[in-house]
Parts: sequence; structure tokens; C-alpha cells
Amino acid sequence: MIANVDLFSTEACRPPAPPLGRRPSATDLLYRGVRAQEDRDTRAAARVAGVAQPGWHMIRIRLPLGALTPDQYLALDCLSERVTYNHSLRATAGQSLQLHGVAPADLEGALATIRGAGLAAGCNPDGLEYAVVAPPAPFAQPGYLRLRALARELCDGLYPTPWDEAAHPDHPPRKFTIGLGLVADNSTNVFAQDVGLVLVERPGAAPRVNVLVGGGLSMPGRRPGSYARVATPLGSVSGDEVLPTVRGLSALFRQLGQIERRRFTRFKYVVEALGVEALRAAVEARLGWRLGPWIAVGPYGARAWLGRHAQGDGRVFCGIKVPNGRLMDVGQRRYKAALRAAVEAYRPTLIITPGQDVILGGLRPHDADGVEAVLAAYHVPFGAGLPPVRAAAMACAGLPTCPLALAESERVTERLLPELERALARVGRAGAPFVVRISGCGLGCIRPNMVDLGLVGRKPGRYDLFVGGEESSGRLGELYAESVPVEEVLPTVEPLLTYWGCWAAPGESFSAFYQRRFGPATLPTRLESVNGPPARPRLEAALRAAHRGAEPAKGGRRPETEPIPQNNLL
Repeated sequence: MIANVDLFSTEACRPPAPPLGRRPSATDLLYRGVRAQEDRDTRAAARVAGVAQPGWHMIRIRLPLGALTPDQYLALDCLSERVTYNHSLRATAGQSLQLHGVAPADLEGALATIRGAGLAAGCNPDGLEYAVVAPPAPFAQPGYLRLRALARELCDGLYPTPWDEAAHPDHPPRKFTIGLGLVADNSTNVFAQDVGLVLVERPGAAPRVNVLVGGGLSMPGRRPGSYARVATPLGSVSGDEVLPTVRGLSALFRQLGQIERRRFTRFKYVVEALGVEALRAAVEARLGWRLGPWIAVGPYGARAWLGRHAQGDGRVFCGIKVPNGRLMDVGQRRYKAALRAAVEAYRPTLIITPGQDVILGGLRPHDADGVEAVLAAYHVPFGAGLPPVRAAAMACAGLPTCPLALAESERVTERLLPELERALARVGRAGAPFVVRISGCGLGCIRPNMVDLGLVGRKPGRYDLFVGGEESSGRLGELYAESVPVEEVLPTVEPLLTYWGCWAAPGESFSAFYQRRFGPATLPTRLESVNGPPARPRLEAALRAAHRGAEPAKGGRRPETEPIPQNNLL
């Protein structure tokens, strides 16, 4: 399975597409990876003035395993300079690249350029928009090689159909995500995918793949009946059975899911409605064999792979933090120019990561020295020069381009992150890992409700706050406060940060501390869109009681030193 596999080939997932024609429908465009956008910053003024608002488009470029050759990246870099509204490329949590703000007149030429570079923007015309994500680190160890080979097999098997303009259904394509991971590297968050696949390697036994189903963190518009859900263990399969199993599960989704209706069109609703046992029986009936038992594993680990790392084959790779995935030049920090210069000079393989960052792989050690020099010349932080909060932070695109955004996301990070860093410094946790994510709506593209602190846009300038989640272990956060004005986000959570700073065990993360002191005895597997009362009043009472000397919080004991600072208490 490992030998003779071009692990970062970009030939797969590339169905040829014909020219758009004069008047393509919105559904036609969606099947070509194109979505409508507009400049929402100027929309209101245009309406008042009675001026027609010019339309924009977003093109999502599918990248198998997130990988590009140097020539492909340079072609997209040049294209983005010509056709996007702000001359940027945007890396996504789904290991793809997006072009935002493309004018209608530039659309067909942009798609032709993408196809000419050997890449694809469209999706399979069977009604499903598949997305296969895998750990991005290009290590040469057997586990990573096996996992990348499995991911390549899935890409080749799920996109075999040549493009047929008349073949796609009338409804828009529905997402079906497949996330692969290792026990030691769950950087894709297999618990948040429609299908999660975990490679399990045990001494003296053949490798097996654990299968999880029904994950998904979207809670659109607080719609009654929608919910975020942690993927459920289904069983295990051999490596040769992975592709047929995924095909069987996607066929069940097409058969039983509400594909034609947009309201509940994710696999998690099928899994929840059927139940795991009935789903297992249905997929086994399709496959003609029984799934193996689930293999108990854990604890899971996850890393962003920023900085320099040895691949294990004499080469090294460099992980570069790209704030919010936005490759553009802003002030002195010229991310796009730096990456262009490094790619032109050293010709690495580029890999988009699930953290919206970029890995330059296959570098010789002295070339990696050159890459670091290039980054320094363009004022791009690298390695130890990157503060922990900023290294882990993510935000979706949000305004002004996303038509679904209810509040700012990407553009508000430069305001919130410095405030968060100062708050952590005040409680003695300046260098501690802390993950914050900001989403403009409840669709959960960047998984904001499974991290230390997640902000989900509720309406302009206001956010629902989720705390205590952890991606690597699949732990959902808890709704802490609703509709909080952006200027009150940090004052709202700072008492929790203070409590963590004073009472946590050495090295204990915020989410682990929160779950130990305040979390439920049984971790929830669902987070309802229309939630019950937020946790803030309960936690405020607990913090006040703890300060008075009582100990109502779950677990642990009151330390004899490090009292809660009076000026930071509620």
C-alpha cells in the first residue's frame, strides 16, 4: 500500500468541466465550485442610492490532501493578483484554497486558468460535495505514509466521473466530509466529520482503521432541531475496506438524507435518526460483510506543525502561520510576497493545513535556512517568534464577502487577540496554549464550539460564547453567554481565566481545567442549536462561593496559596 504511491499527486479529483456558457444557473455554478458573493460593506449604501450592486463570486479550489506543486501555487498567486477584490488567496480549514471577490467578467477565465494548472474547482455531479482531509505533516514514518495512501485512494475513488453538464441534480450539492487521522495526530478533528477514519497500529497486528460517523458542528441560525454532534464510533475495517465503506455510507446518505431539502442536509441527522446499530446493519447489508469491532484507543493528540521539523527522509518541512488563512500583504508583514519568493527560490511542495496555515515540504536543510531568511526579510513571524495565542487562533472569512455571516470574524481578530493576550498575561498564563476561534455564523466552518473559547456570530457586533471544548479529544464546549457585545467578550470571560490562572494544576490546559471543575460527569455528544440557559450564571455563583471559601465546583480542592485576585473577581 505504501510503495509506488505518488502521495502528493494533484491529478486526482479533477473532472474536466466545459465552459460556463452565457447564463449558468446558480446550481450550475455550485457544481463548478463557484458561489455568489457581494460586497456587504457597500450594500446598504448602494440600496439607499438606488445603484445596482455589482456581483462577485467565490471560487473554491479543491486540493487533494491540501497539496500543490510550486508551479500550481505560483499560477494561483498570479491569478489572485488579477481577479480577486483584495489580491489575496485564502486557505481554509478544509485544506482548500479560495478566491474571493471575483467579478463575473473574470469568472470563466479564472476557471480556465485553474484547470490549466491541473487543478479543479468543481465537485462530483452525484449530488454530494466530497471533501477529504488528512494530517498535513509530510513525515516519512510508516503510519503517515499509510494514512496518505488511504487518503489518495479515497480521492481517486470518490471523484472518478468525467464532467457531464446535464448529469448533476437540480438541487445544490450537499457536503460530505471525510477526515483521516492518527491517534497521535488528530489535526483534522475526526470527531467533527461526516465520516472519521483513524488509523490504528498495534504491535504484532495488522493495521486497522476505526470508523466514526455523524460528526458535524454546524448550528445554522439557531434553527430548532439543528445541533452540533460528535461523531459516533461505528466499527473498524481493514485498509482495503475503507473506500467501499465510505462509498456505502455516502450512498445511505443519498438514500435516506433530505438531500433535496436544505434544512437538514448533513449525515449527522441520518445517523441520529437511524441509530448506530441500525446504520451499521444497513451499511453491512450494502457491503456484504460485517464491520470489525471498534478498537479502543487514546488519548488523541493534535499539533499545528508550525516551525521547522525533520521529515524522516533527510528532508525538512517548515510550517508557516497564516493569520486566518489570508495570504496577502498587509503593512510590513507581507505573507503573500514572502511565500512567492520562497516558492520561486526553493521549489517546495506546498500543503494547506486544517489550521488554515501553509507547510513547505521536501526542503533540504540548507534550503530551510533560506526559507527562514526570506520570512524574516518580509517580517513574517516563524517558529518561536509566534505567540501561542496567535499560533492557534482561527477565524472564518465572514464580512464583507460571506453571504451567511451575521457578524464580523476575520476582521475582528486584530482587536480581540491583543486583548486576550493581555488578559492571559494578567492571570499569569502568557505563554500557555489557548485556542480561540471566531465564526461569523453558526455553520461551524472553523469548528468554534470545540475549543477553549469560541465566538459564534449572533447578530452584528454580538456573539455567543462557548468555552471548555477540545478538538483532539472531541469534547464539545459549553454555551457560556449569549449575544455578548464584542467589546464585552474579554471582560465576560476574564473571571474564568483568572480562576484558571490561580487554581489550575501545572500544565493543565484551560479546557481540561474547565471540564474538571465545572464540566458534566458525562461528556455531551450533542450541542443543541436552541440551547438551554447559558452556563454563565451558574459559574458566576460557583466563583463567588469559591472566593468566600466554599468549594461547590466539581473535583479538586481549594489551593492554600494563590488566592483569586480581588480586582479580577466578578
